[in-house]
Amino acid sequence: MKKGFTLAEVLITLAVIGVVATLTMPNLIGNYKNRVLMTQLQKTINTVTNSVSRAMNDYAAEKFGDVVTNPDTAKSFLKDYFDTVNICTRDSGYSNCLAASYNNIDWNTPTGSIFPTAGGMPFVCGNLTSGATVCIASEDNNGHGGAMGFGGIVFVITDVNGLQGPNINGKDLFWFAVLNNGKLWYSAEKPNSPDEEKMQAEAAGEKCSIEYYYPLQNTCLPYIISHGWEFKF
Repeated sequence: MKKGFTLAEVLITLAVIGVVATLTMPNLIGNYKNRVLMTQLQKTINTVTNSVSRAMNDYAAEKFGDVVTNPDTAKSFLKDYFDTVNICTRDSGYSNCLAASYNNIDWNTPTGSIFPTAGGMPFVCGNLTSGATVCIASEDNNGHGGAMGFGGIVFVITDVNGLQGPNINGKDLFWFAVLNNGKLWYSAEKPNSPDEEKMQAEAAGEKCSIEYYYPLQNTCLPYIISHGWEFKF
């Protein structure tokens, strides 16, 4: 009666296991990394939502645009309502808060700076203890950008894991906005009627895109949310 396995059988089994691992490990690792990023995204969005609500209550503000009106108030908002470890402004540079450049989700050409200067919209960024970076758009001294320039909308950028990779617009970098009523707006389209139709149209797309009216703003969030908070692209 045969007892145990021969050396050849053991080697063949190990070889098969190695081939299977080679084929499956990249997908498993990729899925794990995506899940980590998605968890960080959800946590960061919840943090922003709670911070906006607390600030509006403390200031008795009917409009969030009245809370964040300039770079100084944006800085105060980040310091007072987030667990920040570092603040970055346009004057000091964003190198401690964000990567130097980000790739786009739908092609691999670096986008360069993600902060348009022609529109005059300065951002104030904060590194959070969670590892995420949150940037708030405020108005400059000429009243450009921020709340006034877009009818009360305050734009937000977040890199859910700070300086770490993959540094891709739509993977770890996301754009959204805070409306006058304090609710978050994920669409790249301006929030006017019919809002829900626009959100549904973007969510139905095969993947997110950045080809909208505001430079480099993507429509990844409606798509991600509509697919159960998972990357499907």
